[in-house]
Amino acid sequence: MRILIIAWFFPPWNEPASNRPDSWARHFAAQGHPTTVLTARKDPRLQRDLSTPLRPQSGLTVVETPLRLMRTPVAKGASWAAGSIPQARRLARQSDVIISTFGPWYMHVLGWFAKRANPGAFWCADYRDLWHARDFFMQGRPWRQAFMRRLEQFIVRPANLAVSVSPPLVASLAQTHPHIPGVTIYNGFPLSEHMPRRPPEVMRQRAVAGVPFDIVYTGTIYEGGYNDPEPLLRVLARNRWNRPVRLHFYGQSAASPLLRSLRDRYGLQESVVLPDQPLSRGDAVRRQREADLLLHLGWTNRGIDGILSAKIFEYLASGSPVLSVGAEPDTAVGRLLHETGAGICVGRNESLIESHLERYVNEGDCTAWFGPRTDRILAYTRERQAARLLELLQEHAGH
Repeated sequence: MRILIIAWFFPPWNEPASNRPDSWARHFAAQGHPTTVLTARKDPRLQRDLSTPLRPQSGLTVVETPLRLMRTPVAKGASWAAGSIPQARRLARQSDVIISTFGPWYMHVLGWFAKRANPGAFWCADYRDLWHARDFFMQGRPWRQAFMRRLEQFIVRPANLAVSVSPPLVASLAQTHPHIPGVTIYNGFPLSEHMPRRPPEVMRQRAVAGVPFDIVYTGTIYEGGYNDPEPLLRVLARNRWNRPVRLHFYGQSAASPLLRSLRDRYGLQESVVLPDQPLSRGDAVRRQREADLLLHLGWTNRGIDGILSAKIFEYLASGSPVLSVGAEPDTAVGRLLHETGAGICVGRNESLIESHLERYVNEGDCTAWFGPRTDRILAYTRERQAARLLELLQEHAGH
């Protein structure tokens, strides 16, 4: 099969969203399927961090078309997409399979033009996030949501397959596009980053020795009630620990005004660490492996339950226990942690948070809720997920 992937996010842009199309493209090419990626020429004025190497690979071609309207405050991406239509059409005529990966929304518009140029090609519409039903984008704007729903249905109607990152999002897509089969392809993590768990006896020895207990968060704080670290901070402020507990926030979250306010409100200036310097991805992975506990802030809004970020899969790979605060056990992240044995969801239940932490911090024992199942965790490698997508494409595209 000759495969065309249309993606806004792609290396060297150092964004988690770049990993999904990159891992697919490399797996497809490695399996003998010539793969072309259509993406924007990267510009540090717009994409800023271009530190991810774009490694050459046999069978993989990356076509970068120029950005436009760089001096305007808006429409840089949309104007790029408009200018890339001729390339999308040309490349589609040379392809058996077209994959457009959302977002932004104009990736599927380019997919529509590509499908029009080659109606016989198999079009897979990938959704890392929802389009018209995206809560962040549409909240409080029913007129906009109605318009975008109609636009999305028109644009994506010719697609042959819809793919998304979790079962709840696939179910949502089925309501918008009932005629299009939908499947789940998780974001996953690189196999090379998988680490075994820390031996339980080491955890107990650290507790007995009074080694400071490090909790690490390397995600994003979405203010406005989407995720909420306050229940954990309230528990930490009760200070029922027989050794120092430090809660480290890295990345964008460290600059959150909400976090600084909560830290000061609960008198946790010595416990909550907010570094000024950003953390490279390599250093973030290292800190996740070294942590006694990884904090995950789950969605408190049920309407966006199905968004499984790339971060939770990094956590799975780390070998460290995961405590998810905010989301309930019956959510997508709760089911994922339960299935893999990598941790637990406690919602906003402070009694649960305290009981789990008290035994782990003071005794070094978290075996009641942490028992990673390696076989289940390895099912979520990017390599396994890319292989599953390729199998589906071969099955549905008839090659």
